[in-house]
Amino acid sequence: MDKNIKKFKQYVLLGQLISVGLLILGFIFINQKQDNVFQIAGWLFLIMGIIFIFSFNRRKQRLLWVYKNTSPLSMKMNLEEIKDLDSTYYAAYLTRQDKNNSERWKATLYPPSCNVQLFLNNENQVQVYVDPKNNNPAIIRTTEGLLWVMAGSGAVQKLN
Repeated sequence: MDKNIKKFKQYVLLGQLISVGLLILGFIFINQKQDNVFQIAGWLFLIMGIIFIFSFNRRKQRLLWVYKNTSPLSMKMNLEEIKDLDSTYYAAYLTRQDKNNSERWKATLYPPSCNVQLFLNNENQVQVYVDPKNNNPAIIRTTEGLLWVMAGSGAVQKLN
């Protein structure tokens, strides 16, 4: 599983490097003494770069904490591949059934670092690490590797 964590850290590092690019662009625009539009854009890029760097780092730390400090729960997963004009992303439909009740979630995933073709459009047994802070799925452990749930208000939806 260390390979999966390394891939996840590389993905986060890429996001942080792009954020540093925003910071550099912001500094360049701020130093343009000619136009106020460049000054405003520069400040916006600086603020966005700083926010993105901290949010990427915070999300990485939270997911790694959940992975190391919580026990996984057994769930069933259906994986759906969603293709847009310019990208492909994945959504995991997770179901946890107890004796008395059933819980379902739809979770949007970061780009997977493992082969997910085996899991498309059929039900699979997986282990899911649930974030105790919000009781939402955070990490999905499959036979092929780890799948990381995206951050954001719409990334995880509880289904009825």
